[in-house]
Amino acid sequence: MKLQKLTYLLFIVNSALDSGKDIDIKFEEVRNHAEKQNFVGYLKVKLDRDLNLTAEETAELNEKIERLSNAVYDRERRKFGVENNGLCLIIAYLTEIIQNYLD
Repeated sequence: MKLQKLTYLLFIVNSALDSGKDIDIKFEEVRNHAEKQNFVGYLKVKLDRDLNLTAEETAELNEKIERLSNAVYDRERRKFGVENNGLCLIIAYLTEIIQNYLD
């Protein structure tokens, strides 16, 4: 997955957070959908937006999010500084994937 796609998704999520709309994305729901590898579909529905990802990119991102979620499960506050807001958890996941991409 290209870095440009990851940053694009980060901008979309950041924009949703900034909108002030009551976007119902719960912390635990994000974790659950990450574990089930249907994170991208969940995000599309919750943000009511096409994320412009190919099937291959969707599968790759779902896998990366699932692995990351498993690696930090119950340590999100310590690792990312988030524990309440699902949108903030998504931003943390995407940021971590970008950091690993750049290593």
